[in-house]
This record gives sequence, C-alpha cells and structure tokens, in this order.
Amino acid sequence: MGEVPNFGVLGVIRVQVGAALIDVGHARQRCVLAALLVEPNRPVSVDLLIERVWGERPPTRARGTLYGYLHRLRQALAGVGAEIRRGGGGYVLEVDEESVDLLL
Repeated sequence: MGEVPNFGVLGVIRVQVGAALIDVGHARQRCVLAALLVEPNRPVSVDLLIERVWGERPPTRARGTLYGYLHRLRQALAGVGAEIRRGGGGYVLEVDEESVDLLL
C-alpha cells in the first residue's frame, strides 16, 4: 500500500497523501467530510450529518444533496486508504484515526 493519507479538520478541511492534496470538493462537501471525521470508524446517522452540515434550517432536498456529496467523496477518497461505507444506522468513514489531526 502507498502513503498514508492525512486528514485536516482543524483549520482548513483537507486530505493530503504525501505532498499531494486530494480534491474533496466545495465547502459543503468538505463539511460532510469533517462531520464524518469527527467520529471516524463510527456510524453517523443521515439526520445528524444533515444537522452538522446545514444546522437547524436544512434545505428541502438536504437528504438527496447529502447523498450526492457522499458519492463524490467516495470517489475522491478511492484508493487513498479511507472509505465511506453505509451501515450501522448511518455512514462510517473507515480511516486510521492517527491520520486525523483532530484526534492527535
């Protein structure tokens, strides 16, 4: 396996593998990533993800938009040593917790 990814939640939300920054999308999509990184390897419910990303006033189609963001994040993270899976009542970001700056 190649280099281990590093996930930045503190400051700018980012994913870096070696010297390369991985494009994880626009601000809201990065918020979804951050919402998953706060609880890596644990399921986060769709309702909680929506609350974390949009707060108390989510858009009418927040659920569908969230699914689109998750799909694009899965594509962006493919092959970097992290995977978003559905299960356990929500979505789980499977990642080495030592690669997340928030948890160090």
